[in-house]
Amino acid sequence: MNKKNIFITQREEFISGEARDTLDIRWSVFLDKCNISPIIIPNNSIALKNYLLNYPCDGIVLTGGGLISSLGGLEKRDEIENNLIKYSLEKDKPLIGICRGMQQIQSYYGVDLKKINGHVGSEFLINFQSHERKINSYHDYGTENSCSELIVTSRSNDNIIKSITHSKNKIHGIMWHPERNNPLNELDIKFFKGVFQ
Repeated sequence: MNKKNIFITQREEFISGEARDTLDIRWSVFLDKCNISPIIIPNNSIALKNYLLNYPCDGIVLTGGGLISSLGGLEKRDEIENNLIKYSLEKDKPLIGICRGMQQIQSYYGVDLKKINGHVGSEFLINFQSHERKINSYHDYGTENSCSELIVTSRSNDNIIKSITHSKNKIHGIMWHPERNNPLNELDIKFFKGVFQ
C-alpha cells in the first residue's frame, strides 16, 4: 500500500537567540504506523508557496506545541497554518489539527478561547467515535462553545471541547497528542487512517 504524503507543520522556538522550527521526533513513529509520509513544512511563507505548487499532498496535519498568536504565540506560524486551512478548503484536502492545531482551526472560524485550569499534564475519559477512551491533555486554553461550522464530537467531564469536525468539509481537530502515547493508541491510528484514506 502506497503511503500518503501529508503536509505537517512545526512549532516555532527560539534557542540560544536563534529562531528554529522543530517537530517532536515521536511524530515520525506515529505517522509511519498510520501509513503516512510526512512532508515537513517550514514556518516561511515563501517556502510554503513552493511546497504548495510543487509537492503532491494527500492531506495536512497542524501539530501542537505553543500558542496561537491571539493567545500570545508567534504570528508567522498562524500565517502558515491559516494558509494551509484555506488550501485544505480550496483543494478539498483532509486536515487534522492537534491541540494548538485544533485551536488554530477554532480561531480561523471565530471561536474564542479562554484560560482554563486542570488540563495540563492531565488525563480525561471521553467518548470519541463510539469508543470510551482515555486521552492525554496539555493545554491551558479551551472553550465550552463552538460555532455552526464546527461540530463538537467530544468533551471532557468539565465540558471543555476535546474534539471537533467541520459540518461540511474534511477538517477535524483533537485536543490530545497521539504521538505522545506509549504505547501508541490503535484508536488514534485508525482515526488518522480513516481521515487520510
